[in-house]
Amino acid sequence: MPYPKFFILTATLDRADRLSQAIASAKAQSYPHWELFVLDDGSSDDTPAVLARESKDERVHGYRFAQPRGVNAARNQLLDEILGRDEAGFLVILDDDDLLAPQALENFAAEIARRPDARWLVAGCQDQYGRSLTRLTDTKPVCFLRDHKFGNRLKGEMTHAIDLSLIGDSRYTERFRNSEEWFFFGDLAHRSRITPLDFVATTMELLPDGLSRSKPNRGRALEVYELKFERWAPILRRRHRAQLLAKIARHRLRARDCAGAARALRSAAAEWPLDLRIYIVAARLSAALLHNALRPMRNVPAQIRTDR
Repeated sequence: MPYPKFFILTATLDRADRLSQAIASAKAQSYPHWELFVLDDGSSDDTPAVLARESKDERVHGYRFAQPRGVNAARNQLLDEILGRDEAGFLVILDDDDLLAPQALENFAAEIARRPDARWLVAGCQDQYGRSLTRLTDTKPVCFLRDHKFGNRLKGEMTHAIDLSLIGDSRYTERFRNSEEWFFFGDLAHRSRITPLDFVATTMELLPDGLSRSKPNRGRALEVYELKFERWAPILRRRHRAQLLAKIARHRLRARDCAGAARALRSAAAEWPLDLRIYIVAARLSAALLHNALRPMRNVPAQIRTDR
């Protein structure tokens, strides 16, 4: 593929001004072989007008949900649109509050030509003040699960360029409306390693209401960790399974499910008994059980407690 084509995916909601800037950053690319697919997730601001205006450029394709369905549903719809074209190329995910560097696609294309076996490449991100949001220890291929989610070779925010043939039927989970990219990338980790690249491809503006800051699914942490274990357990190392089980136990305990926490801890210890998290949660569980055992005594009148 001497001139790879890039399919840029952007889901948006009520950010007309920022969407205009994101689209402008795509149009400003030094590399010409790209198309942009934007889905408006039921915006109530001027986003429809922005998309109508920008879609006059034949490289920009606009779509809309009548009612908000969440960024994951929007991304899945765009993946269906892109993959339905049955073209070769690479997927680039651009959030509506991010900007592509002018040479981002040109740099990706050069690396793809230089490394024809690379099917999943990532480059760095920076914030609006020029501070790096990506931590990379080397540029050797890495595993999304072992080296990113459970390791330290690659951390932080990244700009992805993913071979469309790698995606298949993988999609974002719609059990959550927002911010669960790990589900999609975890599926891809079964099929390919990541090739890290040492250049900045995207500037991310960290907004107070942005997904990176607001963490909209924070209240569903237990459900997230249980889904991660369900999806990843078959390919994770035993110590990584123990880490997830210890986190499940911690959140079970926070939900005052002592029995569920104890079950998760037993499973974690069976997987990898050397994980310190197991014993920290076990100590908290013991304290909770002791507190529960003593609670009836606190409700007994003092005279009865002192009677012999």
